[in-house]
Amino acid sequence: MRVQSRQSARAAARFAEQVSKLWYGDQWFVREHVWAIHAAYIRSSGQEGEDEGEPGSIDQVGYNTMVKAAERILELTQETLPVRRTVFAVAKEA
Repeated sequence: MRVQSRQSARAAARFAEQVSKLWYGDQWFVREHVWAIHAAYIRSSGQEGEDEGEPGSIDQVGYNTMVKAAERILELTQETLPVRRTVFAVAKEA
């Protein structure tokens, strides 16, 4: 779901939040939750998995929302790839 569009990524992030509460500590669910948040709020338009004409610029998501999503990702995981991609994306928009 998270790769199809920004709306489905947001639905996946909400679903993953609920699931990760039920199975707290399961790394697979945490990892999927992190990538769903990244796809929904961090990844900018034109990156893999998104159509060129689909809305998804930082103007629509909002920088503050992006920062909150980044903070949530940093709370959930210490894995190098999602943390690095998140930090670089936020720094690029700042």
